[in-house]
Amino acid sequence: MALEFLASLTNLGFPQILLWLLTFAVVYGVLSTVEGGLPKSQGARAIIAIVAAFFVLLGTPTSLISVLTKMSSSLILIVVGILVLIVFLEVAQVRVHGKIRGYDKEGKPMEGVGEMGLHQKYILEFGIILMLIVVYIFFASGGAQLLGMPNVYFNQQTIATIAFFVIIVGAIAWMIKGK
Repeated sequence: MALEFLASLTNLGFPQILLWLLTFAVVYGVLSTVEGGLPKSQGARAIIAIVAAFFVLLGTPTSLISVLTKMSSSLILIVVGILVLIVFLEVAQVRVHGKIRGYDKEGKPMEGVGEMGLHQKYILEFGIILMLIVVYIFFASGGAQLLGMPNVYFNQQTIATIAFFVIIVGAIAWMIKGK
């Protein structure tokens, strides 16, 4: 059912709408965050962003739109999966001890030792795993062809081998770090 829904949205021009919205949001955001507000009127910034988004949409090849569509749907699923994982970790109250860094009520930095979630203590590891997943999604969506490289196909055996290798390297790094 979900694939039929995605196919019907694709037929309606959903990838083009997503590209237009992404371009509009980025241009409007950049214009709004420039110091001094270039231009000062919100309406003028919106018109500039709308026109820029239409120019990008008209000049974009269909191969880029298809890759962006595949990547965005995969990334949304990954982000939802990570959020569900974090919710389950919090509900199960999985905690580790570590240095807690934060700010007090007056805005001064403070440090202490206490309990925190796994995703808070191992933020670098979570970031590395997320970046590897994004690179995989890029290549699996056909992004290599956009860069002029031959397309790389990942089957289940290749993914299992890479995952096994990453787990072994992670375990070795964890053992070395533990000493």
